[in-house]
Amino acid sequence: MQNQKPHDNPKHSSSASESQANRETFPADVHCMDCGYCLFGITAGKCPECGSSLVGLRARDCQIPWEHRRERGWIRSYWQTVWVVTFQNRRFCEEYARPVRYKDARIFQLITLLHFYLPTVVGVVLLYLANPAKLPSPNSFLQIIATGLTWTVPPLWDRIYAEVWPAPIALTCFLIFLIAATGAPSYFFHPKGTSIRRQNTTIAMSYYACGILSLGPIIAAAGLLAGDRSDIDGWSSAVGLFVAVSSAAIVTLLWWLNLVNMARLTMPQIKGRYALVIVGVPLVWLGLVALTLIALPAVAVSILVVGYSLL
Repeated sequence: MQNQKPHDNPKHSSSASESQANRETFPADVHCMDCGYCLFGITAGKCPECGSSLVGLRARDCQIPWEHRRERGWIRSYWQTVWVVTFQNRRFCEEYARPVRYKDARIFQLITLLHFYLPTVVGVVLLYLANPAKLPSPNSFLQIIATGLTWTVPPLWDRIYAEVWPAPIALTCFLIFLIAATGAPSYFFHPKGTSIRRQNTTIAMSYYACGILSLGPIIAAAGLLAGDRSDIDGWSSAVGLFVAVSSAAIVTLLWWLNLVNMARLTMPQIKGRYALVIVGVPLVWLGLVALTLIALPAVAVSILVVGYSLL
């Protein structure tokens, strides 16, 4: 009698794989994102404390699209990651149960900075080409400074526009600010109460949070375009500037909210950690603004003035 090979039952195989996944236990440093219950040794599909689903935490492979960019394509993977980090933040935070590659996160941060910074540089250049200013000579600038209190100082951005040569200083300081501002939140994501492996994962995830910045130039460009089309009694510039500034504020707010949510979900066992992020991150950003966008340009301009005086 001829032996017959058993037929595979897809439904049976699927249920077997699911039961196999359910039998796998969590490491000691994984906690329920809703209640903070330690999931070490848990084999069930739900948290025994609050009943939350653990399916996302149990996934074996990394679900961040950027880490699969070589198979899916760089552009597609980048924008998919921006979408997941920004608008599906809880799903993104489930990655803290698995290793996240630090190198990939830093590459993502660099590309995001380029997405935000290069349009800023192009915008400044186009603005000058459209409205060229008369460049003052170093002697005239020193003469203005020599007049002291008898000369009324124009607004900061008017001076940058009229004198043009400080623009590279401002753009360089702005780049320094972006690098520091996107890296500073990582200091809030490696508490001593967690393992080194978990700290490395959450630090890498904090760099992904800056992905929202890539949407800033798109929103600002749409606002400026809307302002340009609403040329009523000279209000176009005001409308465009208002929309551009508002879009920057919205992007910053979403970035901050994502960081707060990440702290709450990836470190639920540490009480008050998200409260520290709520207060600490804005304070750090304000400090960086004072240091890189006010103090550093002032020092650079002072050095230039002294250099011109020696010519």
